[in-house]
Amino acid sequence: DLPRGRALARSFLVGMDNLYAVNQRVCILRPTAIEARFLSYYSNRNPQLLAYDDGSNQTHLTNYAFKTLRLLLPPNDEQVEIADYLDGFCETITSKVSMLTREVELLNEYRIRLISDVVTGKLDVRDATATLPEVDIVAEIDVTDESDFDLDAHPDELNEAEEEIEA
Repeated sequence: DLPRGRALARSFLVGMDNLYAVNQRVCILRPTAIEARFLSYYSNRNPQLLAYDDGSNQTHLTNYAFKTLRLLLPPNDEQVEIADYLDGFCETITSKVSMLTREVELLNEYRIRLISDVVTGKLDVRDATATLPEVDIVAEIDVTDESDFDLDAHPDELNEAEEEIEA
């Protein structure tokens, strides 16, 4: 368990059996009558399991904690539908995070190159700033407008919106 419970009650779905070794403080849940992906999403950072963390001591989730875990189970077809939706939503988020991470990396490379060019004299800041337009950047970005964010949007809708922006 990492400090402040960051690893407590984490769930990871493993698609293949008999290929992994498990040591102490790790529990294997093998679903038989429940959609495995649904169980993984449901149990990941589950509030009932997180309640065992007192914030200061090493937390141990016992077998009893898992045996008494209350599960609200919709019919199997709904479990599949929910898991499919969450898979798509998580994939969209992962894709966006990857894209933004790459953009940050490129901006950092550009920053380093720009500093290097200024320090070595390859770029005269006075000449470069003379060609920049006068723009009030803060006025152009409205971070308080949440109307563009539809938290209930299906991942396919998010992808369609992204394609519209790119077009």
